[in-house]
Amino acid sequence: MTAFVAEEYWPTDRSDRVRALVVLLLGVMVAAGMGVLAGRAPLVCLGLVVGAILAAAVWRRPAVAAYLIVGVTPLVVGIDRGRLVPQMRVNEALTFFLVAILGVQVALQRRRRGRFVLTLDPMARAFVWFALAASLIPIVFMILRGRPVELDDWTYAVVMWKFLLLYAVVRFTVRSEREVAIALWVSVVVGVVVGLIGLMQSLDLFGVRALLEPLYAPFGYSDVVLSTRAGSTVGLPAATADLMVLNLVIVLGLLSRTPALIWCLAPAALVLVVSVFSAAEFSSVLGLMLAIVCVAVLLRRLDLLRWSLLGLPVAVAALWPTTIAPRIADFSSLHGMPTSWLVRYYNLATYFWPQIIDGSNFLVGVRPAARVPVEGAFGFVWIESGYLWLLWGGGLPLFLAFGWFVWTGLKTTGPAARALATPSAVAALASYAGLVSCIVLMIFDPHITYRGSADALFGLLALSACGSQVAAESQRSRRQSVQGGQP
Repeated sequence: MTAFVAEEYWPTDRSDRVRALVVLLLGVMVAAGMGVLAGRAPLVCLGLVVGAILAAAVWRRPAVAAYLIVGVTPLVVGIDRGRLVPQMRVNEALTFFLVAILGVQVALQRRRRGRFVLTLDPMARAFVWFALAASLIPIVFMILRGRPVELDDWTYAVVMWKFLLLYAVVRFTVRSEREVAIALWVSVVVGVVVGLIGLMQSLDLFGVRALLEPLYAPFGYSDVVLSTRAGSTVGLPAATADLMVLNLVIVLGLLSRTPALIWCLAPAALVLVVSVFSAAEFSSVLGLMLAIVCVAVLLRRLDLLRWSLLGLPVAVAALWPTTIAPRIADFSSLHGMPTSWLVRYYNLATYFWPQIIDGSNFLVGVRPAARVPVEGAFGFVWIESGYLWLLWGGGLPLFLAFGWFVWTGLKTTGPAARALATPSAVAALASYAGLVSCIVLMIFDPHITYRGSADALFGLLALSACGSQVAAESQRSRRQSVQGGQP
């Protein structure tokens, strides 16, 4: 029987036989090594197994890379850099891992198929200039002025490039409207999970705060996790609220296209709306209102304004004692406004504004690092104004690059969002609403770089651009078929 099997399945060609033997030996060595590793470092072994499975899935179906970025990032982005992965956040390591797999795949395909041509759409070109204005240009000016470029400057200089890398992965791997739809559903499901975790954190239910504390306390500062202001797995209340708003717009777009899904989308919308209030950020509520108005105007569905009010009583009833009432009570202080607002104004007036208006800093920026070291719980003070961050980090070039990026995004996503004919149009709708909210909320904070929510926004921009590519390829195929059918 053994001889029969060997004769039936063992390669007869010498080169194939050698190749099979090598694969067999490597398989035995890997299996033995994994067995030893499982006994000595089970977590490392588990990570390698999961990595191998993900690599195989991405290699077989590249769109899995986009699903992983959309689905995993909100769940791990709040884990501090270096806590689980050396020198990186988990979501950054995931992105680089996926880029490595896709890069190897592209390199092999190039050897088989010839030259690989890279083309940039208008959104990608605006993105590249935005990244250059936030990194290379300010660092060059720092060197020309003889200012030392510190590690913090390099760390902040690569932020927009990491977002551009995320955009490229989603843009490169998603190739059909069906894959866009899957990515949108993944985003909504994960958004609801993050929202529910935030609600339980705000209400201090089921020991969620204790579960979040070991990994999601920024810089080990546990008071942030134990607070009633829900940062969930994102680690930042305002960013969590932005993420909820983006997913709410996706839900509204999906519901407008398929009203029969109201049985599952309506509860999801309710969770997302209430989760925005659990962040206890006044700017986040403003962003929610702006996004809903955008959707109502673009889709000519003013009834959405009425239906959106149904979530307010639920949010107020659930969160009033623990979250909403304390925030409103802040206005009864001696100065008539929350203490956090006064601290924000003091920090801007003391640490940032004087340097921005000093000499030519207004034109070329101060430095990419958007924080200054101080004594305190976190050891730093961050710029809590998005437009001042633009002037601080890159001066007038960065300010203009941001304006061009936003204008290009609105011009690109607006027409598709109004039609709402495809899943990519739903992504365009969410992108449009997110950009409009960002324009206003940048007055208060640099929302365009908020971890978690910025990742989601750039991913949605990529998904909307994928729809344009699918439409262009379909038109090209139709033209070729018509030309081929002509005599």
